[in-house]
Amino acid sequence: MAFFFEEVRPDAGKLEHETSKRFSYSRLLTYEGCPRRYRYRYVDKIKLERRTAESFLGTCVHAGLEELYRRLQKGRAAALDAVLEVFNDEWKAGWSDSIRIHDGRAPADFKLIGEKCLRDYYANHAPFDDGMAHEVEKKLSVTLPVDVDGEAIDCVIEGYLDRFSAPKRE
Repeated sequence: MAFFFEEVRPDAGKLEHETSKRFSYSRLLTYEGCPRRYRYRYVDKIKLERRTAESFLGTCVHAGLEELYRRLQKGRAAALDAVLEVFNDEWKAGWSDSIRIHDGRAPADFKLIGEKCLRDYYANHAPFDDGMAHEVEKKLSVTLPVDVDGEAIDCVIEGYLDRFSAPKRE
């Protein structure tokens, strides 16, 4: 997969090179799927405000689970009600009519799915005493030397670790 590509910027009237040396899994996947989409999103910084109900639902569930593990990281138990409250607060603050629903379901249907996901997760993993959540939403990066046309360039691959836990010591 080629990471560096030439682009034509109409405003500049000349060829320029993509100069970013920082990549994430989603950036690489975007480029692999469609180099033009990569250019629009990461080079030209064009933001598309299309959001789907599924991605919004995932964001809200993620917020609830993050709250759960942040509390556990501090040694405090997180009641299911507290996790659901964070989910519901995210939902209320973020839902809008601009969020796309492709299959005719109502927003309330997606909200119920999210609540069920959190209830099921909580029921399957409580009392959450099998390990210690050492890190939550930890940014990670690794620098890799990459040969580009005979020139060594340090590229950084970065991402986020949602949760890192270790088993309890006996």
